[in-house]
Amino acid sequence: MCIRDRSVIASLAGQEGVISTGGGAITDPDTVALLRRGGPVVFLSAPADVLHSRIRGSARPALTSLPPDDEIRTVLAARMPAYIGASDCCIDTRAISPREVCRRVRSAVTGGTLSETDRARGLAFLEKTPLPPEEVKGLKNFLDKQTRADMRLCAVIGNPCLHSKSPALFNHLFSRSGLTYWYTRIQWPSIGPVMNCARALDIKGLSVTIPFKSAVMPFLSDIEPHAAAIGAVNTVVRCGDCLLYTSPSPRDRTRSRM
Repeated sequence: MCIRDRSVIASLAGQEGVISTGGGAITDPDTVALLRRGGPVVFLSAPADVLHSRIRGSARPALTSLPPDDEIRTVLAARMPAYIGASDCCIDTRAISPREVCRRVRSAVTGGTLSETDRARGLAFLEKTPLPPEEVKGLKNFLDKQTRADMRLCAVIGNPCLHSKSPALFNHLFSRSGLTYWYTRIQWPSIGPVMNCARALDIKGLSVTIPFKSAVMPFLSDIEPHAAAIGAVNTVVRCGDCLLYTSPSPRDRTRSRM
């Protein structure tokens, strides 16, 4: 990612339209900040073998000295956390046409990612939890306005977790960063209903605390090697309909090397 590319993206601020970037752009935090302040960020994903078939025979320059198929797998694996973390919405393009990709992008950008049925189901569960009524009201107000892909919900999950100061911290940071996100708390004795709620409300990110750091792992479709080795997950990031990417905390990474 060169400074010239970042400057071009910066020059487009405030203009209507779609900005399509290469994968390297999303590895630069300053560029991601520019993109996120301008509107929703959509990640068009595909497995390494599909990407290889799409670029086979093209004039695309090599990024490494590896064979093309190995290069794609290596680069994709290294960049995937950045791709998932930077995006508001993920669309799996492996088996759909370009026209369908465009339809789904437009639907997410203009209509959000949450159906009325799922919204009602998720809120019904949260009303059964010990979340204070004023927080439930604030959450309802946020979800009532959730009509764009860049309006996403995040939460800390655990039992107990109502003592957590994360909502105050993250909601302040979201506001400072220009993100239309909302952070809440989900306290419940068992993990299953919590994850059902997370899927119903299309929650983008989960901070995982006791007793769910290990219990959440069977619900995830992708687990970072460090987290798998430790047997504990600190953060869950949602991407698309079913993919949940996980990563441990820096402290847990240190423990894994001891």
